[in-house]
Amino acid sequence: NYIISKIMQTPSQELAANLSRLAVETYVDSNYSIVANKLFENKKPKTLLAELKKPDFKLPAKTRDVFLYMPFRMMRIFPTVAVFGNINLETGRKERNVHFYPSSIASQQGGKVILQNGIIYDSIKGEVTIGNKTRKVYRFDAASYRANGKSEVQSKLHSIAGELCVVFLQSYGQIVVMDRKTYESAYVQMFMLEHYDKDLFELVVSSAYSKIYKIKK
Repeated sequence: NYIISKIMQTPSQELAANLSRLAVETYVDSNYSIVANKLFENKKPKTLLAELKKPDFKLPAKTRDVFLYMPFRMMRIFPTVAVFGNINLETGRKERNVHFYPSSIASQQGGKVILQNGIIYDSIKGEVTIGNKTRKVYRFDAASYRANGKSEVQSKLHSIAGELCVVFLQSYGQIVVMDRKTYESAYVQMFMLEHYDKDLFELVVSSAYSKIYKIKK
């Protein structure tokens, strides 16, 4: 759970690719032991994770193809998935607060979009209100899935100092409000926005329900 969670929420696609390859090859080579235990038995987690962000990280020999599966249905449980990889393995403490609120549109009043979960997004002011707290939005993205299997994304920068990001998934009628670090995660960038490093990944399946990437390393 830790490995998958870390891959999905890392902002480093280099780490996502390297850790995917390393985890699979380690799992097979260790006679299907618990991967996290094997990966970190000789090196501190923080040190290894930092090294995995480097393009020249030395990976084990490639013995099979590795694919990264990103389903739409994960969006509903992403905060739960994120819990497993949001832990400092040396202290057991949570690393940060993850904000990720998927919902559908309940109504719209001018520039204000009211979501089913009670969150209000003011597209004119570039603000999001959650409960009694209003915060600035960094950017807004509208993504739609096309018949040719590609995603089209239109973006608007609201405020460079904004704390939150808003992604409108038109094909699903869903709006997701999230913090900026979560916005940079592999799941958001690669599944929702189809932004991926073509040197690291090959998009082999793109549908309304999932995206599957082949690891090139």
